[in-house]
Amino acid sequence: MYYPYTNRDLIESPITYEFSQYCGIDGLKAYEADRENMLSFLATIKGGTFEQELPLQPDNNDIFYSEFTFRKLLQKLKSNRTDEEDYKLIELFIKKFEVSKKLWTMYTKNNYQKMGEDDNLQIYCLFANILGEYYDLVELPEKKMIAFNVLLKINDTLSAVKEKLLERQRLLAVSAIKKEKDIYSAILSEVNI
Repeated sequence: MYYPYTNRDLIESPITYEFSQYCGIDGLKAYEADRENMLSFLATIKGGTFEQELPLQPDNNDIFYSEFTFRKLLQKLKSNRTDEEDYKLIELFIKKFEVSKKLWTMYTKNNYQKMGEDDNLQIYCLFANILGEYYDLVELPEKKMIAFNVLLKINDTLSAVKEKLLERQRLLAVSAIKKEKDIYSAILSEVNI
């Protein structure tokens, strides 16, 4: 059995996941093999870090720039300096992603309408890492499962286009996949599988 969610470019052709078939243990094994395959593919990266300087926020108070905001938010999450507004923003983008299975380079600030491009892999990598950190910080099991669910889908998207990832994006993707695997293992342990 193969893992059916990464066999095409999910940015060009998103999957809704609505009518996904139950695949049992074989499906879990295919998922695990997909993630191991991705990590093996990305293992060619030597050293480095994804802690880069924040890009300058362009001068436009009406537009939300995803990469700038996601980098800033990830830094806050990693240093435990988040507040309720940060959580609300993460939850807003969880909903935005769940509707279209895409993230955009820009959104309007007044109503978060999408703008720009939907194929900037840096944004997907950053948001996947944000979800991993968010998962650790939220307490409600429902919010944890929603974050994990969206993390799986974003990592499916990254796995499907792994050949297109730039080196700096690969470092972020490795971090997101490892976090997903840690969460997955913990869930399996909880339910004794």
